[in-house]
Amino acid sequence: MTSIDPLETIKVAVLQRLEGHFGLDVSPWMGVVPRILHRLTRSGDFPKHPSPTEADELTHRVFEELLLGHTRFYRHPRSWDWLRQSWKPDGDRPIRAAVLGCSSGEEVYSVLALMAEMDRLGNATCLGVDANRRSLDQARAARYEADNVGNAPEPWRLRAFFSAPGSTVQVKEEIRSRARFETMNLARSFPQGTFDLLVLRNVLIYLSRGVIEGILERCRQHGEGGLLVVAPQEAFMLSGAGWANQVEPGLPVYRIGPVREDLESGWKVDEGKSTVARRLQPTVQPEATAETTEEATVEALSSTSSIAAAGPRLVSGDSQWEEVHGALRKALQSPPESLILDLSKVRQTDYDVKKALGACLGLLAASGCQVSVIATGEGLFPLSPDVTRLLPQSGRE
Repeated sequence: MTSIDPLETIKVAVLQRLEGHFGLDVSPWMGVVPRILHRLTRSGDFPKHPSPTEADELTHRVFEELLLGHTRFYRHPRSWDWLRQSWKPDGDRPIRAAVLGCSSGEEVYSVLALMAEMDRLGNATCLGVDANRRSLDQARAARYEADNVGNAPEPWRLRAFFSAPGSTVQVKEEIRSRARFETMNLARSFPQGTFDLLVLRNVLIYLSRGVIEGILERCRQHGEGGLLVVAPQEAFMLSGAGWANQVEPGLPVYRIGPVREDLESGWKVDEGKSTVARRLQPTVQPEATAETTEEATVEALSSTSSIAAAGPRLVSGDSQWEEVHGALRKALQSPPESLILDLSKVRQTDYDVKKALGACLGLLAASGCQVSVIATGEGLFPLSPDVTRLLPQSGRE
């Protein structure tokens, strides 16, 4: 006798909606999504047979947990350095900027701090859009951990922030009043009007190729004559785009010009089936028996992964960090039942590494993986409440 697992049906529907509605490339999340769904339905937050309204909300919850967006002030400093030194908006006309995929708002306020430094704040506005509602709540609150602004130039820090209770800073009202935030799914819509500056960083890497092409085309339409800033790892996506003119070799900042018909984009859209259609179909499972359940439990308990950082430095750009980060991303594609990350020899990290570790481990824990970290010292990186911290040779902290 067989039965259809309702969670399997939900999984397929959610993955298809993440791909079709939000435009995500779901291939890295195939193993994570089922575990998030299992946790949400098991906790009682959602039923195993959701209504259409509940299914929409469930998809949004999964989306928000998958994209633990993190950013900071003055991220990718070479691009900001160029903007500070070389960008000269024309005349005294109003300046319109937009941050597409603004997460918790740091880049929106970075743009406005730049406007203040240029003495153009009075006629400048910056719109931040994101599909993650929780991140936008934080952006509107405009309060951040003090170490989040540590990389920003001193003139920005003095002009844009004041100290708040605890180890936090608050964006000043003169900066905050020039910002506006909207919930927006870039796969479905785009801000109206024209813009002098578009910031689109660490968004395209999550999306499917067809959606990327559509967003870049809208950037061209709404930003002609202005600038587009992307993340360094996303620059290849503009390879061969006749309208994107790099301002400096190796810098992911582009002047948006008219389309040149003599150039053909070197980055092609995959016209094949969707990732979900290729890789997923609802499966019919045999009814569980005591024997099969016990066998599955034994197999799950034996599924443990270990990742170790061997040297004292775990700093972005270093080969050791790339190796650890690659191993964590691989684990996210097919989460093990448990994972042990050994950082006992690490003595130095930077902000990028702390945030990436916290995001990866939190997402693994959210998927149901039992995550343990062996580490010494306090504040190595933000730990999710579901992550167990161990001390070397001394057991649980």
